[in-house]
Amino acid sequence: MTPAEYIRRKSIYPVALTTEQVDALSQEFREASAWIVGQDEAYIIAAYYRAAAKLAEGTLSAAEARRLVRETLRTAGYQPEQPGSWTDMAGGTARQRLVLETNVNKAAGYAWYESMRGDVGNPAQALVRFEQAREPRDWQTRWRNAWASLPPAEQRKALPHRMVALTDCAIWRAISRWGDPYPPFDYNSGMDVVPVDYDTTVALGLLQPGEKPGRGQRAGFGCKRELPAAPPGVNEEISNWITDHLP
Repeated sequence: MTPAEYIRRKSIYPVALTTEQVDALSQEFREASAWIVGQDEAYIIAAYYRAAAKLAEGTLSAAEARRLVRETLRTAGYQPEQPGSWTDMAGGTARQRLVLETNVNKAAGYAWYESMRGDVGNPAQALVRFEQAREPRDWQTRWRNAWASLPPAEQRKALPHRMVALTDCAIWRAISRWGDPYPPFDYNSGMDVVPVDYDTTVALGLLQPGEKPGRGQRAGFGCKRELPAAPPGVNEEISNWITDHLP
C-alpha cells in the first residue's frame, strides 16, 4: 500500500474530539478513521485528507496542499470563529502544516513498516533524530520506560539503553503516542527510524546466528464498522470524496 492509498482508505469520522479523547481511542480505530482534533464538519476533514493524499503521492507541494485546503474551505463558505488563530482551519499556516504533515508522515511510516515486516536482511531498526524539534522530548527516557513496561519475551527484542529493537518488537507501539508500530511516534517529534542489518542485529544480541525475525502484526484497518455516518457535504467539489469515504 502506498502512502496515498493509506490516506484514501480511511473513513471520515466527523466528531469534535479533544486531544485527550483521541489518545484514548484504540489504535485500530484511529488507523481506520480520518479525523482532526476539534472538528466535526465532514467537509473540513475531507478537504485536509484529500490534500494530504495529493501531497503524499507527489502531485502537490506542501505549499500547494495548504493552498488547496484554504481554497476548498473558503469556496465552501467556511467562516472561522477566530480568524488567524490556531482554530482557523483555513488561515492558520502552522495548524495546516501540522495536520497535513502528520498525516503524510504517518502514511509514509505505515508504508515503511509494511515493507520492512519480516525483512531478513534488516530485521531491526534504530530510533534516530532526523530533524531538530522546537521542544525536544527526552526520547532516551521514554525508550527506557517503554522497555521496562514490556513482558520478558518482548524485552529480549530490544536494547534497554540503546534505541534499537527488532521491527516486530512491541516497544515501537509502546513509545508511540498513538500506539502505532511506525513513525512518527508523536506530534512534531523530529524522530524517525533507520534499518539495522542482520549482522549488526546478531552482534547486538537481538537475534541468534541463523535465527529468522518475526513478521509482527499488520497495522491493519480493522474498525471501520465502528465509525458513524458523516453528515452530507456542503461543497460540490468535495462531495464525491465525502461519499467515497463514509463507512
